[in-house]
Amino acid sequence: MSTTLTTEIGDPKKRATRDKTIGVRVSEEEFALLEQRAWKAGKVAAEYARDILLDTLHGSMLPRLTQQTLTEVVAVRLLLLNLLPAFAKQELPGMEELREFIAQVDQEKIQIVRDQIRQWKEETEEQP
Repeated sequence: MSTTLTTEIGDPKKRATRDKTIGVRVSEEEFALLEQRAWKAGKVAAEYARDILLDTLHGSMLPRLTQQTLTEVVAVRLLLLNLLPAFAKQELPGMEELREFIAQVDQEKIQIVRDQIRQWKEETEEQP
């Protein structure tokens, strides 16, 4: 199952031609799962597999769900690290202050995760 496509990727000024193919063997069960996930994404199996491969090559190494989960874990960590000292001193923030702090965390969590992923990617690329 290999396809050859000629299409633009990235910067339109840098026309990259997709003229190389990679053949991959999978079991019946793996192929069925691949087709099912591709169908849910509105793609054919080859297109879906290519997108996953290219996402990995271009730095989106963590699946979206994993990135979303990591983002929420970072948010909870930020909340705890910043609110625990106040709770320990029994200085409870007011509801408005808490809402503002949560809004601030929501703005910062995505950038923090992006920075962590970029750092992880750089460290991974440096290893032989």
